[in-house]
Amino acid sequence: MPVSFTLAVIGSLSMAGLPPFNGFISKEMFFTGTLNAANLDIFNMATYGAIIPIVAWIASVFTFIYSIILVYKTFLGKYQPERLEKKAHEAPLGMLIPPSILGFLVLAIFFFPNVIGDYALKPMVASIIPSAAGVFDDYTISWWHGFVPELFMTMAVVALGLILFATLNRWIGLYNHMPQWMHLNNWFKHGLSGMERGSHKVIDWHMTGYIRDYLMYIFITIILIVGGSYFMLTDFTLYTDNLASINLFEIVLARLAWVDSISDGDAFKIDSCCVCRGVRLCCRVVLHHSTCTRLSFDAARD
Repeated sequence: MPVSFTLAVIGSLSMAGLPPFNGFISKEMFFTGTLNAANLDIFNMATYGAIIPIVAWIASVFTFIYSIILVYKTFLGKYQPERLEKKAHEAPLGMLIPPSILGFLVLAIFFFPNVIGDYALKPMVASIIPSAAGVFDDYTISWWHGFVPELFMTMAVVALGLILFATLNRWIGLYNHMPQWMHLNNWFKHGLSGMERGSHKVIDWHMTGYIRDYLMYIFITIILIVGGSYFMLTDFTLYTDNLASINLFEIVLARLAWVDSISDGDAFKIDSCCVCRGVRLCCRVVLHHSTCTRLSFDAARD
């Protein structure tokens, strides 16, 4: 499986943050961000600020280790055909083309990191937010920044990662002796299960099977997008000075229409009476889901 092996190596080494892959540039920028965050005013470098780059560096070490394990144990480990349901073979062409394109981009972005930004991202930002045009013209990405702290952090990641990978069998047992509730895998599985249960509840709540509800979602979304754009991007003002006053009868009628719109089930009746400008109005409303609404009025002068 030479093609699959090559693609796996490219992806793994890019995740590990090694050159000549774009993961190296991403990790350098990540380290730069953590070092800058440690110097913000909201942190004290003598205490909490120093934790940020340290935690980022430790996480990068273990990312390097599992990236190497992914390739080594999958393709360079002992061949055990008895544990395979089918004979190992190269993936079909249709499954190799997408990762091949990504592998090519991983290499191309390392050598030409500004092409996508200059010819795609910046024009798109300028077209969406005209006021931001030219803001990012002074920013460029380079894979070589000299012997800076970020480079030394990467070199330390590789050195310690190789040592820990070479001695994997000696210290991996410590992980197995940890209580089950402390395992990150256990947290991930429980978190994933919780999110699945929550998503099922959300889906069951809003997927009612009624077209009226789906239309309501669409209209609300359009109103929020269009209205929000008006309020945030323009000087939109809503004037209510010339609007007519709303009387009690109109409030009652609107309330009944709202009840009709959310009603579900068998038909039921609502009787309501009010006095409007000396006239007593009695209204009987017969509601039935998905059929019709019948209103009858009785008016008498008080």
